[in-house]
Amino acid sequence: MTPDTAPVMSIMLVEDDAMIRDLLSLQLGKVYSLEAFPDAESALKRAHERAFDLVLMDISMPGMGGVRGVGILRTIPGYADTPILAMTGYTMPDDVARFLEAGFDTLVEKPFTPRQLREKLQSYHPS
Repeated sequence: MTPDTAPVMSIMLVEDDAMIRDLLSLQLGKVYSLEAFPDAESALKRAHERAFDLVLMDISMPGMGGVRGVGILRTIPGYADTPILAMTGYTMPDDVARFLEAGFDTLVEKPFTPRQLREKLQSYHPS
């Protein structure tokens, strides 16, 4: 497969902050197929309809937070092995251990630049 025909990674972005969601949608949408959701509930509904290659999920959201959301997402067919990255400012060792135990594969520490995020994503799907 040539780079022009390589499949584009599909990403589910779950972020309640509209500014961050819009910025990431703009930046990542240039390289990846991205669908953004303002809350875990709407993202989980969409996850039942289609599988994504990777999920970026905020930890602290009103309503259902990321820790609860990832636990439910992991039970949806097709998501048991999907890379799910927590986006958070909570990076103390106990927090990181809790997120990994909940079902996240790794985390992206807030604040981050679009370049830092793209570098992290490339470790899952070079593009």
